[in-house]
Amino acid sequence: MFYLRFILLLFTLSVFALPVGHAQAPANAGDNQDKKAMADLFAEELKAEHNKKTQGEKKPGALDPNDANQVSGKDTVLINVYATPEPGSPLLGAVPVYKSSNAFGLFNYSYYFYKKLLNRKTEFDRFNDLMKTLGFATISSSDNKGEDAIKKLNDFIARNSGNDEGRVLFYFSGHLEKLNDKLYFINIDSPKIDNELQFKKTSIDIEELIQKIDVARIKSAMIIFDGCGSTKLYEPLIPVNPKIIHKKIITKSRQVIFSCNEKQLLKDDISYLSSIFDVLIGRSEEEAKDGIITASEMYNFSVTAHTKLTVGGQTPLFFAPKGQESEFLFKTIVDQKTSLKQAIIPARGTLITSHKIYVRDIPDAEGNSLATIAPNTKINIIGKAIGRDWYLTKFGNVEGFVFAQQLRSDENNKVTVEDQYLSGDKDQKINEYDAFASQEAIEKRSRDVAVGDRIKDCQVCPSLVVMGGEEFLLGERDVNYGKYNESPITRITFKNTFGFGEKEITVAEYDRFVQETKYDSEKGCFILVNGQWIFKRDRSWKSPGYPVDPSMPVSCVNYADILAYIKWINTKIQVDDPRKLFRLPSEAEWEFATRANTVGLFYWGKNDFEACQFANHLDYLAKEEIFRVRDNRSNLVNQCSDDYIYPAQVGSFKPNGFGIYDALGNIAEWTADCWHDSYLSIPKDGSPWTRYCSAPDYYVIRGGSWASEVGYLRMASRTRLKSNVRSATNGFRLVRTIRYLGSKSAQDIIFGGQ
Repeated sequence: MFYLRFILLLFTLSVFALPVGHAQAPANAGDNQDKKAMADLFAEELKAEHNKKTQGEKKPGALDPNDANQVSGKDTVLINVYATPEPGSPLLGAVPVYKSSNAFGLFNYSYYFYKKLLNRKTEFDRFNDLMKTLGFATISSSDNKGEDAIKKLNDFIARNSGNDEGRVLFYFSGHLEKLNDKLYFINIDSPKIDNELQFKKTSIDIEELIQKIDVARIKSAMIIFDGCGSTKLYEPLIPVNPKIIHKKIITKSRQVIFSCNEKQLLKDDISYLSSIFDVLIGRSEEEAKDGIITASEMYNFSVTAHTKLTVGGQTPLFFAPKGQESEFLFKTIVDQKTSLKQAIIPARGTLITSHKIYVRDIPDAEGNSLATIAPNTKINIIGKAIGRDWYLTKFGNVEGFVFAQQLRSDENNKVTVEDQYLSGDKDQKINEYDAFASQEAIEKRSRDVAVGDRIKDCQVCPSLVVMGGEEFLLGERDVNYGKYNESPITRITFKNTFGFGEKEITVAEYDRFVQETKYDSEKGCFILVNGQWIFKRDRSWKSPGYPVDPSMPVSCVNYADILAYIKWINTKIQVDDPRKLFRLPSEAEWEFATRANTVGLFYWGKNDFEACQFANHLDYLAKEEIFRVRDNRSNLVNQCSDDYIYPAQVGSFKPNGFGIYDALGNIAEWTADCWHDSYLSIPKDGSPWTRYCSAPDYYVIRGGSWASEVGYLRMASRTRLKSNVRSATNGFRLVRTIRYLGSKSAQDIIFGGQ
């Protein structure tokens, strides 16, 4: 027995001790060996090798903090999973399938000795953007020399060895070449195969790479070669798309894809990434209907797309271990309606219909009606939509969603929501309030909500981020930028916690209010015409002088319009204290939420150029388009581009440290405070300041907008607007108090404290 273990050890080290591209492992290496033992030895060897090269050991899946081409991939991926593949299988709920998502890419174009692929250079940025969109932390590089590429690859595999709860994607774009019946990925300095020694030194041995990844402790791994080749290590397959995601699919998986076979030629002008891009971002309606793309679905979609793009010149190939049922999974970007069905918590019990209700295909009133249910009918509940007042029910042969506010409790069989999959994962936690909660439950939920939680009070209510209960300094600290009206610096101590709107109120949300109340706010608006602000009586929130999208922030609303909206939204919620109703934020609340514990000019730092990642504002391209002025000399006009001329859809830019989107830029926001020339006498508890105003009937506007130069996006910057003015740059977001620890009256809290 000892002798056999010793032989196994020598064999494993001979295969894996050298970097990728050096070892000469046979094609069937490991077929008859104990794979668990190989995995143990390989993991230890990689860990030891990597620790020698680094100051300290990185955790599995950790990436290099100094690498610019990477994003966070630590978010848990929740996927609706069923028990078995059979129709009618019980739903297990939103299961955390992956706890990390990492990607590695090598892209070669400017070869020394092989045909250049210069027309493919745009795919590098496209790959990084796609991986970021899909939630992967990415390490990638282009035009790689052999030894450097091999080192990067080995380091990446080492960091991910032992990552048995994560998914790892490898993408290689460039020429493949055979030597002695072995396939290699060619780097830009790889010579022709007649220089065998140098060729092996600078190229990546593909079979050895696949073997290393196969035995590494990675839950799910996919290797994509945008090159012409094949492998003998796995079975060539024509995979069948799974009908539902079940338990066997989410186990350990390995897949390898080549964009063309060995008899075909790699095209310079068409990349395989183009053929999988649409399906991964959800543009393929059939594959993306459940919001999940499997490796099989991606491949089958790409066969048709890539064959068509290359006019039959390239046919992708798919390989996987024999008998494997598991899949590499992507949670795709889908339209809003489809995304509503993606995360369901299991629930059990019965409810009773209050009147005639509809069963809909999605948890939203805009969904299609699948069936109607008569009043006073008991219905079985099988799930709950996360963050929404909708339950999943099975009614006859129809499975769909019913609105909670149209149901009442069944005392004999109450609904139990099984939220174990979300417990302990704060990033995924959403506290949703039951529509028919008792007064005792309403009071309890205010006590249970913690700072950092996200809450959504009703179907049409904005999502709020809970914060407060601490101190901060209000005002501009930088003497080079501060103005008199941004001083004196004042210590604010919040005696309450409050929910601050995660995003600005959108056109769609405002439209729903108008449709229900028949409120008329179409009475003209100031818009930009040829670079000049002009009042137009035929303009409104529906037509503010630029193309409107439902997900854009609403604009062209004045103070009275906002108060009418607040009055309406407050009819949709239950609170145990009138001081906890929705309202506009005070200046102090707004600046605290925007700063997110930062002290600089902007929450991303002092670098103006970074503004384009965080804020939609007047960059130089927008200034040329809107004002017809080329002004590259202005120190206020940012020289980066944020890709938008007018408002962007809410949430299009990176959030601040509290998870608040578009606090700076996009739309300037009304606050509850009337205008004061300084912060002298401002309420020190952060409550709204609406007394002793310096300018009667003027209110504070914060944050800057799509038409603001970067200098006006400072977190401390403030301006004023008369309450009756509607402008295409101004909108709003809401807050509400969660826990109030003071003793002021409700009137003081809602309408101003001093």
